[in-house]
Amino acid sequence: SLGGNSHTLMIACVSPADSNLEETLNTLRYADRARKIKNKPVINIDPQTAELNHLKQQVQQLQVLLLQAHGGTLPRSINVEPSENLQSLMEKNQSLTDENEKLSRGLSEAAGQTAQMLERIILTEQANEKMNAKLEELRQHAACKLDLQKLVETLEDQELKENVEIIRNLQQVITQLSDETVACMTAAIDTAVEPETQVETSPETSRSSDAFTTQHALRQAQMSKELIELNKALALKEALAKKMTQNDSQLQPIQFQYQDNIKNLELEVISLQKEKEELVLELQTAKKDVNQAK
Repeated sequence: SLGGNSHTLMIACVSPADSNLEETLNTLRYADRARKIKNKPVINIDPQTAELNHLKQQVQQLQVLLLQAHGGTLPRSINVEPSENLQSLMEKNQSLTDENEKLSRGLSEAAGQTAQMLERIILTEQANEKMNAKLEELRQHAACKLDLQKLVETLEDQELKENVEIIRNLQQVITQLSDETVACMTAAIDTAVEPETQVETSPETSRSSDAFTTQHALRQAQMSKELIELNKALALKEALAKKMTQNDSQLQPIQFQYQDNIKNLELEVISLQKEKEELVLELQTAKKDVNQAK
């Protein structure tokens, strides 16, 4: 017999010989009848068991509704044997919900603190990139360290003496800016590498960090202004150098000394750049440590 909850495949084999004509016709008729049989598979579940489970679920839902209507307690006339642990389950569910809300608030606060720290780190990196660009610009201008005191004594032109004195002052300003750059990087590292109090983000830590950011921004503006003045003075220095090259017979030894000092200054700038790169690496390491401490 064919049917049931399974798919049945039947192959009808016939012979083309005339001697087997009757058997071929009978086989084809049987195969045609079998082909017309349509099976409808059903789920192998006892209908009585399914109905019983459905009724149990309805009873539990009605008991929950009664609990809500009577303020969390059932009347004495109702038999609560099937759901005697329902009250404890509801209390446990409520405690888990409260704990989940608490954890969600803590996660939101931690995300906000992380965003603030990342913003400050980005500002520090931008300021560092600006300082590196300015130092590279100063290196390209090849600010030299001449023995300006001897040069002033040997020169007779008063205008040249004044220009050389200006260059001398500019060299002092450049040295001061380099020292302040190193100091700013050290302060940034000290601010990034703090103990566990940074993770808690207390109000005092936030105020000190904001004060450092404000002071750093003001110092950046002042340095930008000084660098603009330095660029103007460097243009004046280049004009002075061109004027000095016109007197080759008198200033040739000074030119040699000028070139040597340029090389020495370039070496100092390279060493300063390496120190800054090391400070940047230390700052990045400190940031990773702070993120891991979270």
